[in-house]
Amino acid sequence: MIKNYFYLIVGCLCVLFAATHTLNGLKTTLPILDAATINDSTKNIFTYVWHVIGIENLVLGIVLLIMAFQKNLEKVTFT
Repeated sequence: MIKNYFYLIVGCLCVLFAATHTLNGLKTTLPILDAATINDSTKNIFTYVWHVIGIENLVLGIVLLIMAFQKNLEKVTFT
């Protein structure tokens, strides 16, 4: 049973944004780096940060989805 609809909606959006952010990077942004004339360390840092942002969105979305179904709302409020 859903206890908090706000967390449910925002959690679903975070998971969606994580997927679209990662797919956008893999299809458009990161291949441009291969064609650019920048050094490899800059490419690695940019790729690393891009994936970290996607993973952060995914983890936040999963946590919000879990919190949406919590029965004891005092723990959710504290979190």
